[in-house]
Amino acid sequence: MHAIRTIILVSTLLSAVIATCDFSGYISSAIGTRICSGSNSFSLQGTNSPGYEYDAISFNDLTITHGDIQGRVATRYNFKGVNGSSIGDQITGTGLFTLIAGKDISLDGEAFPLSQDIFVGGSVADVPASVADRVFGSCNIAGCADDAFDNVLAYWNAFSSQVSAGTDNVDLTFENGVVTITCQSSDASLNFVNIDASEFNQIIGYNVVSCASSASFVFNILGNGDVQFNGNPIESSGYVVYNIAGSRSVNVVSSVNGNIVAPSSTFNQVGGTVYGQLIAGNVLNVVQINRPSCPFGDAQAGSNFNSAIGCDTESSTIDTSTSTSSGAVIGDNGADAANNDGNSASIAAPIVTLIAAIVVMSL
Repeated sequence: MHAIRTIILVSTLLSAVIATCDFSGYISSAIGTRICSGSNSFSLQGTNSPGYEYDAISFNDLTITHGDIQGRVATRYNFKGVNGSSIGDQITGTGLFTLIAGKDISLDGEAFPLSQDIFVGGSVADVPASVADRVFGSCNIAGCADDAFDNVLAYWNAFSSQVSAGTDNVDLTFENGVVTITCQSSDASLNFVNIDASEFNQIIGYNVVSCASSASFVFNILGNGDVQFNGNPIESSGYVVYNIAGSRSVNVVSSVNGNIVAPSSTFNQVGGTVYGQLIAGNVLNVVQINRPSCPFGDAQAGSNFNSAIGCDTESSTIDTSTSTSSGAVIGDNGADAANNDGNSASIAAPIVTLIAAIVVMSL
């Protein structure tokens, strides 16, 4: 009986591997490996759309009141764009949905590129003919896109949980709203800044000291208070991630350089430009989201979050018109970079270890 139970357990574990994702290749070996139950991909009507190709993802609704989102958009329920809003004018590549909306869409602007399809699960209203003509498929039953969004949500919840385990390897000092980030090692490619929301909300500028030239930063914004981005953005030639766990409000008043991961929070942008990917529980309003200079990529696709090799910093300067501190460091941000094949570590080793442990326990 012990041998039979062992075979069953091992078989179950191996079957689960097919649907797992591994972050160890693009977070940090210091955190370890996280195996989650979702993959970062929307599977809809025979089309597989990797989540890292979508610059704004909402697990509820998404509204643009003016301005645009330069990349692809995916929203679980309703999408609305008014005052000439547009999406996708900087999209590269083919074969993916420009827009995924699980329910209804309305858009008085344009969805680029004009050659790519749009998925709508509900109704289409108040859109130009160039949008209506590209709607491919619809839901025969309510909620037909839910499984696809549940899958991606599981992925980002696991990602957020994983990076939350990162240990501080920087020192922080504050003066007149400017935070100085001093890296404890000038060789560290990935630096964790664990900071309470009450402190983060007071930052209007950044200085970065004694860090690697291509250093990446993860800001774990702690506590359960609302989060607000003010003043000037951080300068970094590497990846910047703002990890916001829990259900709260995330308000953008000025420009943000970095990717925002807030899968359970409500996002509201009233000013500035977000230079990065947005993952949010609900998006009340977008003003402007530009393509990130350092896209997340995906562990399964091989983009390496623990290295700045995929970053392009040769074009497009961050908007600093909302600057409130002349002492802050301002950064340049580039066009969307290709997803380079990086450190996508295999999950084989931890799986083999777990199987061995199960076998020993069952004997």
